[in-house]
Amino acid sequence: MNQIAIGDPLMGFLVLEGQSVAPPNVKATLTLAYSSDPFLKESIAIEFKGLPGEIQSALAKLEIIIQRSKLYEHVSYASPQYLRFQPEAGGPYYYPPITDIYLSANPAGYRHRPTGSLVVYMFYTRPNYFDGPQTQLSLSGLAGTYYPDWYPLRNHTDSGLGDGSTVLIQKNDAATVLPAPLRFEYIFDSPGSARLKDLYVGIFHHGSYDGDLPFFAYYNSLSGGTQHADPNAIQGHYRSVSWTSSAWFDFTKYLIDSPFIAYFDGRSFRPILRLFATHAYTDLYFRVQIERFGDVLYVSEPIYSPPNTGYIILPPIDLPPNYLLREQAPSRVQVSLYARRISGATSTIQFDCLTIFPLAYAATFHGFINLSYDQVLVDDSHRQRHNARMVVSSQETVAHTRQGSDLLLFPNHFSRVFFYAASHQDQMPPAYQGVVKVYYRPRLRLL
Repeated sequence: MNQIAIGDPLMGFLVLEGQSVAPPNVKATLTLAYSSDPFLKESIAIEFKGLPGEIQSALAKLEIIIQRSKLYEHVSYASPQYLRFQPEAGGPYYYPPITDIYLSANPAGYRHRPTGSLVVYMFYTRPNYFDGPQTQLSLSGLAGTYYPDWYPLRNHTDSGLGDGSTVLIQKNDAATVLPAPLRFEYIFDSPGSARLKDLYVGIFHHGSYDGDLPFFAYYNSLSGGTQHADPNAIQGHYRSVSWTSSAWFDFTKYLIDSPFIAYFDGRSFRPILRLFATHAYTDLYFRVQIERFGDVLYVSEPIYSPPNTGYIILPPIDLPPNYLLREQAPSRVQVSLYARRISGATSTIQFDCLTIFPLAYAATFHGFINLSYDQVLVDDSHRQRHNARMVVSSQETVAHTRQGSDLLLFPNHFSRVFFYAASHQDQMPPAYQGVVKVYYRPRLRLL
């Protein structure tokens, strides 16, 4: 090992072993644990040689690091504490975050301290992985390929027009052994009075499929009602459906046919229906069902649709539902959307796109401060922190509540990252624009 250090990127690292170690630190002997457990308890024997005051100062530095770790756990410090390893001179650094840090002295250490020598033991807990250096990824999609420049996003995917709300990461670009933490920087790029409130982010990964076709259903892939041409609709058309009943009404279906159903692989997704025009009803509910040739395989809980809201986020579904033996190809299924107006009065809804939004790795950022043009949302799953920047390179603040999991890139898979932006008026305007950069850190089990 060329170097072992401890600390964080904000306040720097204290070298314990190897290149650049400074007195009174002499060496550190690491006792690594090897296990399938998600968290490991380990220790380092740290040897000091020097004057008593120098040794005391070195111990104080370690105690400060311990206190920063405790502050981070109570959201009072911005970074976890890391062990930093450099296996080879000039090579990359690897960073496992550590917690539960404490020091213990050699029971006989008091005899040696007056002679200028001391060995202490540092105990800690770390996750069963090592994260490598942050690396920017090349992004491709309907707008082309961008690196190192910002990728331009539109708040919808419109087949063939170059407008896309997703970016593709090639599987050979992310060299990682374990699912690797992702960082994105999203600049809201719509000028004027436009405001970004909520941002929805999800990642779909697959070993061989890199397309986006089965995730977006437009007017020509959805059933029910009547079609209407309108240049303001996604794909230039929307559907309008009317009914009069207090019972559940099956207003549209989306067939996920072969071979696309196999790509979904039983993972979780959340249907998002964009409304071309909002409704004013105060008693309207929706649910989603998974069906096969008329047979019902799954029925979700109902969700309430508030008036004057431009989209409906339905409960999660597994596609295909339940467990299969995988001895044959999975059967095609229909995603069926149902609506119910409690009063039974005549109701009309208009919609232009159904998105099957991935949830394997996903996070929602609920805004309590709206972002305007050229302001930035940053999320870093490595540090498990997010922020907003009122100016691209300064003035950091918190503007969103984050819900969801870490955003990770699966090893040796294509990764398609979805972005949907919602306005302060609870709409998903198709014309909203953003630009994005994405980074990752390779994650290893063994150095």
